[in-house]
Amino acid sequence: MQTAVLDHTRFVKRAERLELSFPTEISGPTTAPFTALAMNISRSGMLVDDAGSLQVDDFVIAILPKLGGVLCRVARLSKGRAGLKFDREIDLKPLLS
Repeated sequence: MQTAVLDHTRFVKRAERLELSFPTEISGPTTAPFTALAMNISRSGMLVDDAGSLQVDDFVIAILPKLGGVLCRVARLSKGRAGLKFDREIDLKPLLS
């Protein structure tokens, strides 16, 4: 009988998310400016409802309310949506006020 060994390094705790949504302006060196609905926001990234012409690994600036421009990398694309990873963790408190 073989014993199963779990690789705990594969499990990454999911970051806390805010159930907020707001329009955000997105632009980048290879992306014409467009507006998308930002949602499912965490300290490390967010989901936008319209991926536009974004490609995985594109770098873009997303304008967030009360925070201004945040550099992001397109981490994933799925069903017309884009998962953006912030270049640094953001403080979520200003988005709540």
